[in-house]
Amino acid sequence: TNVDPLSATNISISEQELLRKFRTKINKFQCILCPVCNERFLSIVLVNNMCRQCNAKITLLKKFSAENNMDPGKIPYELK
Repeated sequence: TNVDPLSATNISISEQELLRKFRTKINKFQCILCPVCNERFLSIVLVNNMCRQCNAKITLLKKFSAENNMDPGKIPYELK
C-alpha cells in the first residue's frame, strides 16, 4: 500500500486548537529559584524569601546555603 508519510503528522483543526491552548497554559508556568537552597521549582511560593522547605527548617544555617559552603554556584549554560 502507498501510505503518505506526512499523513501521520497531520492533525485536525480541533487538535491544533487543543495544542494551542495547552501551549498557552504551559507558557504561563514560571520556574522560581529559592535563593537559599538554589533549587528551582515550577510556580513555587516563596515564604520569607525562601521555599517552604527552607522556611520550615528552624536552624539559621541552612543545609544547601552559601554560608554552609554548599552553594554549587552558577548553573552552566548546558544545564539550563
